[in-house]
Amino acid sequence: MKKLTLTIIFLLICGISTINASLIIVGGDVTGTWSADTVLVVGDITIPQFSTLTIMPGVEVLFSYYAKLTVDSEAELIAVGTEGELIIFDEYIPEQNWRGIRFMNASDSSRLVYCHITHSFASGTGFQNGGAVYCEGSSPLIQNCLIDSCTAEGHGGAIACNLSNPIISDNTIINNHADGDGGGIFCDNFSEPTINNNIISFNTSEVLGGGIRCYSFSDPIIENNIISFNWCADDGGGIRCTDSSPIISNCTISNNTAMGGAGGGGISLLNSNPDIFGNTISFNIIPEAWGDGGGCYN
Repeated sequence: MKKLTLTIIFLLICGISTINASLIIVGGDVTGTWSADTVLVVGDITIPQFSTLTIMPGVEVLFSYYAKLTVDSEAELIAVGTEGELIIFDEYIPEQNWRGIRFMNASDSSRLVYCHITHSFASGTGFQNGGAVYCEGSSPLIQNCLIDSCTAEGHGGAIACNLSNPIISDNTIINNHADGDGGGIFCDNFSEPTINNNIISFNTSEVLGGGIRCYSFSDPIIENNIISFNWCADDGGGIRCTDSSPIISNCTISNNTAMGGAGGGGISLLNSNPDIFGNTISFNIIPEAWGDGGGCYN
């Protein structure tokens, strides 16, 4: 017991190197490799500049209330699970949300692959966007992940991009919520992510863009996605674009709902010039009394 206590104290003070144990407890700066069954995060953690943290398949990372993981300038997060051994990022106590993963000018070689990210809530001054993942000046690979039940007090219930070009591919992004725009994904400020082969469904926004929101000269490539059963309180149940020119191709955009404003149950456009081709746009809804364009509104 004394040895375990001393180990925990050491980890809290110094972060992590390579540890092989069933449980480790961390806070502060973290680097090295996590291969334990469970990592308990007891406060905000940061991968410092030019450092690397690697998380092995099957590791469960549980965060205490309000804690977050920041990947600092030119730092690298390598969280690569497998189909049979996902890496899990979750809250430690039910209904005591954590605050997600934040890439802040991080290395573009960062990767989240075969991860399950759930129950995070982006909130607090400067941390409102990106319920699960926030990218600022960062372009990580986000692939084969399940991102669900996350919330942003601002924009991007699951993922928010600012001056970032991540690859968002082959993920299931469901049941996320934004108090602002972009229930699933929010693209802002010249961001050009590649968003392909994802299922983006059952996400909600209290303003614009139930599934995806493109804003402020952001031109993502949105292709081969299923964008369905998303909902927003204003325009663009599936996708909403403002001052943006994305490519939207070969997507199934169906059963989305926009409740008000101008319209666009499936896609809503304002001051935008997108390329839209090869899509199936069907069964999208906008209440007749509120606007136009059940499928697409421009």
